[in-house]
Amino acid sequence: MSNAQQSIRLIGVSFLFLLSLSAQCQWEIIGGNDTYFVPDGSSSMVQNLEFHPTTQEPYVFFREHIVNEGTGVSFMKHNGTAWEEISMMFDVTDLISSDIFDFYFRDNGTPVVCYEQSFYDTEVGGYVDYSRVVERIGTEWLEIMGVDNIPIDDHYFGATEMRMLPHPQSTDPVLVGSSENTSINGTTTLVTYFNNGVWEYLGDDDFGAFRGNTYDMDYNYTTGHPYVATFGDFADGDPQIMEVWTFNGDWQSLGDPGFTLIPLTDFRLRVSPVNGDVFVMAEENYDNPDNGQVVTLRVSKWNGSSWELLGTPDEVFAQNTVGYDLEIHPVSGEPYICFKDGNAPGNPGMINIKRWDGSAWLNLDDSDSPMSYGDGLDLEFQPGTNYPYIISNNGHLIRFVPTSTNALEQEKDQPFQVYPNPATNLVTFSETLDVVEVYNSKGQQVLHLLNAKSMDIRSLESGLYYIRSQHPNGSLITEEFVKL
Repeated sequence: MSNAQQSIRLIGVSFLFLLSLSAQCQWEIIGGNDTYFVPDGSSSMVQNLEFHPTTQEPYVFFREHIVNEGTGVSFMKHNGTAWEEISMMFDVTDLISSDIFDFYFRDNGTPVVCYEQSFYDTEVGGYVDYSRVVERIGTEWLEIMGVDNIPIDDHYFGATEMRMLPHPQSTDPVLVGSSENTSINGTTTLVTYFNNGVWEYLGDDDFGAFRGNTYDMDYNYTTGHPYVATFGDFADGDPQIMEVWTFNGDWQSLGDPGFTLIPLTDFRLRVSPVNGDVFVMAEENYDNPDNGQVVTLRVSKWNGSSWELLGTPDEVFAQNTVGYDLEIHPVSGEPYICFKDGNAPGNPGMINIKRWDGSAWLNLDDSDSPMSYGDGLDLEFQPGTNYPYIISNNGHLIRFVPTSTNALEQEKDQPFQVYPNPATNLVTFSETLDVVEVYNSKGQQVLHLLNAKSMDIRSLESGLYYIRSQHPNGSLITEEFVKL
């Protein structure tokens, strides 16, 4: 068996089974306790984690601060042995990079980043914010500007939380933020995207019933419809609320998910790549009968006609205003949440991770996770293994991995393999498969075959793909391959 074949891993039901057995899994810090993505002498306030679509290496885009030198955005990856600098403190001259940024990879592995920065304007007599979207071509970062030479800053007016995603078809950037148009209480919401060589608005250039303060966005990559959550104020002093919108020819409101929000809260919105379910998460105050009012996290799911709260408030305690994240498992479709647990007995600050099994929030592990004094958690699933990885601004990258040899042995008895891997033109299966479904890294189905022993992949773009078939016992099996 080739090394490529040996690297194929089962990421379906058996992996979920592994995660349910806490005795067979453990947390580990990538590179060890003394390994940090933040260089010596620096600190990070906010960071984003993504995996390269081909190499599966973790990349971190973060705000780096060096005392008495300056602040800028930096880009690093872990090459399997150590953290490797890609681009450090770029665009730092006479500029102050804010805490607002995001990044993603195109299918060909090109990183696209967005961030806000400030510069001192002598005419204004103060600092002025400027938004940038750049991509790395070769060894240079180049601003994405249209044929009209108009940058994103002429269309995008910032936010207290930036979210950028690839467009489902073009992989060009799509951002949610604030409009220059104003309601009674201030700016409203807009979505800006790069389309046919120019920056333009998606639908109306503003929407939402109130002034938006914070935003999040995700795509249903099967239908191509975006979903936006915005949080802000009604006029006349009414309470702050969240509102969720989707776009299908025009912007349509899905209403308020039903949270009792904390003022100026952060939140998350995610769409399942498996079935299109929409989840939102936010902080709430909870009157705990045992220790008074604490902060909890609530998750709500859109069931097609209304919002359904998942679980009860006493199932999750976060007690931290920054350190949490929500992601959807790419195979099971289950929502996973991670948070800095301010209520961990005798050990506040521990990272906790839970998943919703359809009826309750379950801990992935009863043992202690590595200590994290940092906030700003980012949770991602590594393609191929589907191990959950978490990064925080204390500089550690941690992952949750199976450790049981007996459990891992189950992977050797699966009914089919894919070869060669990587491949350019054709892949072959070790046996004829009744049904073959192929998905790209964004969860979009790109091929569907019946009674197949091999598959022509010349029409696919380079990148990582997943093949889904079915075990004779009825369980779902997912294998991966790389198209060169």
